[in-house]
Amino acid sequence: MEDEDDEANWEDLFNFIVTNCQKPLFYKSECPFYELQETSRTYRGPMVDSLKDLKRCIKKVKFFQEGNACLMTYFLAAALNKNNFKVGVITDQLYSEVQAIYDFNQELIKQTPARWEAIAYINEMQHHLDDKIDPYISYDPKIWGTSYFINEDKGNTRCNFFATHV
Repeated sequence: MEDEDDEANWEDLFNFIVTNCQKPLFYKSECPFYELQETSRTYRGPMVDSLKDLKRCIKKVKFFQEGNACLMTYFLAAALNKNNFKVGVITDQLYSEVQAIYDFNQELIKQTPARWEAIAYINEMQHHLDDKIDPYISYDPKIWGTSYFINEDKGNTRCNFFATHV
C-alpha cells in the first residue's frame, strides 16, 4: 500500500507540468504557454511565448497551460545543454497524440536531433495482443472509427504510424 505522503507529492516528481495542451494542436502550432493562475476564472495567467520568457518563468512557476512542443523542445535543449535527447509522452490517444507526435518529429528532424516518443496505452488494442491478431490488418471501424488506423493526407491514404509498428 502506498504511503499517503507519496500520493500527495506526485507534483514533486516533475520539474514543470503542462495542462490543457489542446492536443493535437500542441504539436502543430506555435500557441504560447500561459502560467497557471488559480485566482483567474480561466486559470490563465501571463502569457509565455519565447524561450527567454520560459527560462525565466520556469524558475518560479511549475504549472503551465497550453503551449507548443517546439518551444518546449528548445527549452529542454537549453536546460539540458544538449540537442540530442528524447521526450517521452505517455498517452492513451492514438490519433491526437501518437500520430501528431510522429508528424511533429518529421518537422523536428529538419531542425534538431531531439525527438519526442509516444508511449501509448491503448486499452482497445488488448484483444489484439491477447489473441495475437495483427492490428494492422484487423481494422474495425466499430471500435476505432474512421481515423485511428487510416488517415487521409492531401488525398493520399496512409496507415497510422503506431498501428503499423505495434
